[in-house]
Amino acid sequence: MSDGLPEGVEVTGSVPTEHSGILSREALAFVADLARGFDRQRIELLQRRQDRQAELDAGEMPGFPCGHGTGAGERVACPHPHPPTLKTAAWRSPGRPNAR
Repeated sequence: MSDGLPEGVEVTGSVPTEHSGILSREALAFVADLARGFDRQRIELLQRRQDRQAELDAGEMPGFPCGHGTGAGERVACPHPHPPTLKTAAWRSPGRPNAR
């Protein structure tokens, strides 16, 4: 499958004949363009993920967007374990609506 591959693309495994249409030159070029276009962002996000995991491993508690008197985008531990609407919601039986 090495013939006619897009520049910088290498297929290292064997490709069964029934899958050769999936790994067409056009498909491989598309994936290569995506990889080239998003590689920097992908690497940055993976680094942020590793950094955050290290913080959690060190004992830092996760914070969640809460909106209880905080600024937009601020992440804090939410003082309410459930949204107020869930605490006050009444449960009703789905029985017949006009039954008396």
